[in-house]
Amino acid sequence: MVDERSRDWEYKMSFMAATEAEEEAGAAAAEIHLPAEVDWEMLDKWRFFVMGAALFSGVSATLYPAVVLKTRLQVAQPPSPCLRAAANILRHEGLRGFYRGFATSLAGTIPARALYMGALEATKSTVGAATLRLGVPETTASVAASAAAGLSAAVAAQVVWTPIDVVSQRLMVQGSAAAAAKYRGGVDAFKKILYSDGIRGLYRGFGMSILTYAPSNAVWWASYSLSQRLIWGCIGYHMGGGGELKPGQGTVVAVQGVSAAVAGGTSAVVTMPLDTIKTRMQVLDDGGDRMTIGRTVRSLIREGGWRACYRGLGPRWASTSLSATTMITTYEFLKRLSAKDGSFPGPLVVRQPIPFEIYGQLNTLFSKDAFRRILRQSQGKIMPFAFIWPSLKLKILRRDSYQPSSSSVEPKLSIPLTRAMRGGFTIRPSSAPLLTAYQPLLRLSRGTINRPIPATAPPPCLRLTTALAVRSAFQPDEATVPAPLPLPVPPVSKFKIALCQLSVTPDKERNIARARKAIEEAAGRGAQLVLLPEIWNSPYSNDNFPVYAEDIESVGDAAPSFSMLSEAARSLQITIIGGSIPERSGDRLYNTCCVFGTDGKLLGKHRKIHLFDIDIPGEITFKESNTLTAGKHATIVDTDVGRIGIGICHDIRFPELAILYAARGAHLLCYPGAFNITTGSLLWELMQRARAADNQLFVATCSPARDTGACYIAWGHSTLVGPFGEVIATTDHEEAIIVEEVDYSLIELRRSSLPLDQQRRGDLYRLVDVHRLNSRGL
Repeated sequence: MVDERSRDWEYKMSFMAATEAEEEAGAAAAEIHLPAEVDWEMLDKWRFFVMGAALFSGVSATLYPAVVLKTRLQVAQPPSPCLRAAANILRHEGLRGFYRGFATSLAGTIPARALYMGALEATKSTVGAATLRLGVPETTASVAASAAAGLSAAVAAQVVWTPIDVVSQRLMVQGSAAAAAKYRGGVDAFKKILYSDGIRGLYRGFGMSILTYAPSNAVWWASYSLSQRLIWGCIGYHMGGGGELKPGQGTVVAVQGVSAAVAGGTSAVVTMPLDTIKTRMQVLDDGGDRMTIGRTVRSLIREGGWRACYRGLGPRWASTSLSATTMITTYEFLKRLSAKDGSFPGPLVVRQPIPFEIYGQLNTLFSKDAFRRILRQSQGKIMPFAFIWPSLKLKILRRDSYQPSSSSVEPKLSIPLTRAMRGGFTIRPSSAPLLTAYQPLLRLSRGTINRPIPATAPPPCLRLTTALAVRSAFQPDEATVPAPLPLPVPPVSKFKIALCQLSVTPDKERNIARARKAIEEAAGRGAQLVLLPEIWNSPYSNDNFPVYAEDIESVGDAAPSFSMLSEAARSLQITIIGGSIPERSGDRLYNTCCVFGTDGKLLGKHRKIHLFDIDIPGEITFKESNTLTAGKHATIVDTDVGRIGIGICHDIRFPELAILYAARGAHLLCYPGAFNITTGSLLWELMQRARAADNQLFVATCSPARDTGACYIAWGHSTLVGPFGEVIATTDHEEAIIVEEVDYSLIELRRSSLPLDQQRRGDLYRLVDVHRLNSRGL
């Protein structure tokens, strides 16, 4: 998975993850190690555009005669066979007849190709990343990105290319009966068209060009992407038996060429009728009137219907297929020529040693003065590099280090963080005497020389491959027991959440009525999820908990707060996380949060796990454990807006609970809380941002509004925090309602850019989800 940017030096590490069973029994399918994909960010744009224009000008010159022949056939009246038309051009106009309008066409190559290639790469990179974030399979995402890229590139290029196309095609048909006028060259044609038809004449067929080239490009790039994958898949399938395929550059180019030819032929057949209509509109006149799509179609129907639309298919198919094959090989070559020096993505460096004897031998090898001298003589400087294919999903790698001597050349060896792995280590020097120096490498692991040194070919080339099977101490999948659940696909990608920071009074009925009004207001502002504060129906004190407690199992008059929340969720069709209320169950009291679905039914009930006991002399003394009982279960709930983990206030102080929720696939953690003015200023926001950043998910908190006359003074500041620890929305300490959007795509974005789950050290520490371990379920 390396880009061969140096003819004289190649240093390659490529890997394929495997399970332990595969490691022991052998993989069933072949491993195919392909060169790295050079993406938009890696390109030197100036070099890319200028060299691209030059290379594609050469391609255009080669293929231009087929384009001229195709154009003549499309406008020929009466129809003429392909070979006869070619012979007539050669007989009456000579070889120059096949290059009519070429200079004009060439003049538009640089700006048109610049727009085309720029739009193509930028769109492919953007759409590909976006579709993968949405959970689309990689193959589908690649095909979709290629189609979108071809579409946008065609539209961008036609802004410049349509006037050039109009002029060049008018010149192409000079000498034929279909010529509408006589021109002395490209400039003369441009002036006459502009004089007679204005700017509109130069853009004749622009809409049809978009309808032709946009679908054509979309079909072409999508077909190319799919064909290439299918061909490589077939190669791997027919190898079977766990073999390895490390194709050389010639094989890669051959597969690209065949894929391009298939894509070109497919595109030519699918879009031929549109191209015929477009060409006729640009070239023919209808008795001096401007040709329209309707007139052109009617004319084709009179001349033979579908058969007329496919005149010139042979030359167009040949031209498109040959052009596609030439273009894609040139295009891939261009991208590699245009790559910035050192622009390829390198591994994330995490120092962690592997068995020293491997590096001991490498150190001995690379310290040889003769080795260094030969390298300098052969290429002037030492340029080892290792690149990892960007589309690999296992992007977290480590570069294992050793202590080089002052005369050594440091090898760059990258190993992925997986339980088991296989890889290829390839060095390609440009001097035959290095064979002796390479002998230590043969002892590393199953080493083989798979390309002998040619006896006469200058310069001689040695390719030595060593397969490595190194077991990493990194075991991120064992950092949580049982292994973490995958992040589920949420029912919605975006939704609005409301945080209702409520004032609390000694009047319970008033508190319930104000909460109901706040929920209605939040729903009216588009909220699909409403979060209430901790102990919102009662003043926060040990004396009040028994007085205001409700038996939520009994509903009705015995649980007015519970009943109101259920009714509000059902009537407003929203999800409600009902803050918390004192709950009575038998002779025990709990601090309980109830979650209601859009049908008003109870989805889950969380009893505060960690009771808040604090004693800071002179500031605050409070012990919930004097009256309340701690809950015994972590609570995670699947709702209409995603999987939500519930905690209450002091629960947020314990990171293990949040990690456990993340391991169970939570998208959002909700903490109704009532931090006080002593701890709130120091810890409230800090705890929220830490839990969000630690687990790369959303955290929402909701506090009661501050009442300075109460015996327990709440801090306020209800907040929504994003998966990078960023504060998305917050409020002050007064009564308020925050309504803000939650965008779940940010979770995948943050986790892909900084994959903490793959970096956890399962060999050093583990989080045990006791409930899942005992129940073997969620």
